[in-house]
Amino acid sequence: MPIELIHSVTSSYLNSLIDWSTNSGETSNRITDDPLMSHNPFKSTRQYIKLEQSFLKQLDENPGVLKNQSRYSLKEKMKLSAEAILDTIPDKISLQLTDVGSIFYIGIKDNLKIYFEHFLIDDFNDNDEAIITIFMDDEKVFNHPGELAEVIDAFSKFMASKNIKIRQLA
Repeated sequence: MPIELIHSVTSSYLNSLIDWSTNSGETSNRITDDPLMSHNPFKSTRQYIKLEQSFLKQLDENPGVLKNQSRYSLKEKMKLSAEAILDTIPDKISLQLTDVGSIFYIGIKDNLKIYFEHFLIDDFNDNDEAIITIFMDDEKVFNHPGELAEVIDAFSKFMASKNIKIRQLA
């Protein structure tokens, strides 16, 4: 009985959401064509939490790698690069803290493999650097190194040029 009730409520919610979107022409924060994902940020939130937990655990296990930066600062920096990839709503994503003081992400979305390395510069006056490389199937389709903000901007433009939906806030 409770499962039938949940299914009934979920089905009616999705149907009303689809009807509203169709009739009004509005798409709200539509991020995919899948109604469950387009109005459910929980997958992205879960992915972020897992990435953050993994990053903090790796920081604890390797205290000498980034010893000149505060834990708070590192967490905030990680948030910037993680959100850039999570905005693409990847099917899978992983994070690895490297011995050279960078965060290396691998994201998979449909037939794209995204490799993103964020170099955590410990000098207060310098900007973090990054490099992103994207493969479609086995062909390299995008590569961009530079300052983190520039790389994230180029990445967003590339994804938009390929008509790959990314999460956008209202």
